[in-house]
Amino acid sequence: MLDVLRANKRGIFTWAIVGGIAVMFIFTFGPGSFSKQRDGGVSGGTAQFAARVNGETIGALEFERHLNRLFEVYRGQSGGQLTRELAVQLGLPGQALDQLVERRVVIQEARRRGLVIPDQEVAEANLTNQAFFVNGQFDRQAYDDITRQNYGSAKNYEKQLREDLLYSHMLSAVLQTVKVPEAEVRQAWEASNDKASLRYVIFPRSALEAEVKPTDAEVAAFAAKEGARIQAAYEANRSRFEQPRKVKVRHVLARVDAGADDDFED
Repeated sequence: MLDVLRANKRGIFTWAIVGGIAVMFIFTFGPGSFSKQRDGGVSGGTAQFAARVNGETIGALEFERHLNRLFEVYRGQSGGQLTRELAVQLGLPGQALDQLVERRVVIQEARRRGLVIPDQEVAEANLTNQAFFVNGQFDRQAYDDITRQNYGSAKNYEKQLREDLLYSHMLSAVLQTVKVPEAEVRQAWEASNDKASLRYVIFPRSALEAEVKPTDAEVAAFAAKEGARIQAAYEANRSRFEQPRKVKVRHVLARVDAGADDDFED
């Protein structure tokens, strides 16, 4: 089914898709929908639709379902600490809508290029969903009940599934046609995987200096061997070794004339 994409694998095709996703989308909000979601909570709006993308509608129910899924993911990552009010303050409704708009644009581009999901692929996808199985066998009644409960009908579910598969195939096709330089791949890999585990012990320098007591002969031998190194270290740290002359005076004696008064002061 990807023959259409493979036939256009080079240059212009890739940039056309990437550019189509990156450009500003034309969409409008449903009457009161997104503003109500943003101000009133994560779910429970009464709007007819959440947004329109190039003439196609993103339904309010689809928006609520995706928003609630996103909320549950973040709440799980936060250990159950995330509340619906905080999610709204953090802009989760806007994030959910952005994801749906991007998804819709990708699907529109896939359809424009003639991609179609056959019934066989839909059936195979259903057979990988263990929610539809009872005692290890695909159960049609379970399928009908679950899809009706979550999507209103099996038809609505299959429509959603086809779009999911279409979106997935389109992104895979784009990734196959994008050529990333080897240097960028290596840089990205090293940034995320190039790690080292270190173990070390810190010894106080003063403790080592107290234990090391070289003899005069060892000092002389080292100076003869490493004279240039010692001179370079001295030049680099001259201020540490140059100290002004200091004199310690304990008594000051002054000569006085004979017969001077006992109260003489210098």
